[in-house]
Amino acid sequence: MKQLTLILLLAVLLSACSVAIARPETLVPTDPPFHTPTLPPTNTPRPTATVVTPSITPTVNPVEGTVLTQINVRVAPDKNSISQGLIKAGEKVMITGQNAAGDWWQIQYPAASGLGWVSAAYIETKSKPEVPVVSETASPAQGTPAASPTPLAGISAKTLEKVNVRSGPGTGFNSLGTIDPGSSLTLTGKNETGTWLQIFKTGGPGDRGWVSAAYVKVEGDTTLLPVFNELGTPVVETGTPQPNQPTPTMVIAPAADDGDSVQEPAVSIQFSPEGARQFTYSSDVSTPQGDSTDWVQFTPYSPQPGQTAPISLNLTCDGNGTLNVELWQAGAPLTGWGTLVCGGKSGALVLSGDSTYLLILSVAEGAGDLQSVLYTLTVKLSQ
Repeated sequence: MKQLTLILLLAVLLSACSVAIARPETLVPTDPPFHTPTLPPTNTPRPTATVVTPSITPTVNPVEGTVLTQINVRVAPDKNSISQGLIKAGEKVMITGQNAAGDWWQIQYPAASGLGWVSAAYIETKSKPEVPVVSETASPAQGTPAASPTPLAGISAKTLEKVNVRSGPGTGFNSLGTIDPGSSLTLTGKNETGTWLQIFKTGGPGDRGWVSAAYVKVEGDTTLLPVFNELGTPVVETGTPQPNQPTPTMVIAPAADDGDSVQEPAVSIQFSPEGARQFTYSSDVSTPQGDSTDWVQFTPYSPQPGQTAPISLNLTCDGNGTLNVELWQAGAPLTGWGTLVCGGKSGALVLSGDSTYLLILSVAEGAGDLQSVLYTLTVKLSQ
């Protein structure tokens, strides 16, 4: 009993001395205890200026080319555009540009606007020119492109046999092709001697070509045709001096070497009743300086082998010398044919229709001073 009382007393004592420890109550704030910080303003970067280096057009290194045939220099890469002039076969040109198609070259052309266009087909280069594509438009100063040349009406002809059409009046010019016998031609001009006829031909330089008069039957008067030199430039034929115009005076100077010889005469014409019936040739000779001798060759015509043909010669001269004229046949001087002097005619010479004859014109030597003669020779088939 005593033990039970002690246990109860101890329990009461322990109960009176205990400390209650309360856990703090979790508070849920009605307002957030934190604030969204205000950040410093962000600077929007300004666009960075891009420094553009001015584009410098590279200097074009011109490429040299050689002209294969006489060609027109045009204001635009089009055969119907205005021609600024002509360039002779064999001359050099400097190529500075090309059209988009690459079939025309732009070249330096100081003789006109400074630049011009030529067909690439007629220019030879060592390699394909590395030149830029340039504008194809003609400037207003260069004019409006002209229409294609119109053939001269009223002078027609037919070929007597197959004939070469050349880019200029001579066998040294490029062939543009051939024309069959009996073909119709439209004549647009002639050279200064009348030995070559200019025809209308599409695709030729300036839509023109040249054929030898010896192989053409003309159906009209060739005296009405305009005269062109080998560059295609019109030549004003000399005639009776007009009032108030002085008569031209010949300048005594050494004659330029024209490159002819016995083997390569300056002119070689074969006559025929339906083709060439006459020709005129002008040149000059001088001594002791300059070209002293010219050779002119012709073959008369006769209907039948072994027959003769009447030929007449006419010679006019200017200068301070004396012109000697020899007539050769078969490589030797012909005797008994007569003489031909300046201002005179030979009369009718009866020559063989089967032979080729050579006229040799030379200036006689003087007393040490320069002797020079400008002459015009006309050879005509009289029948």
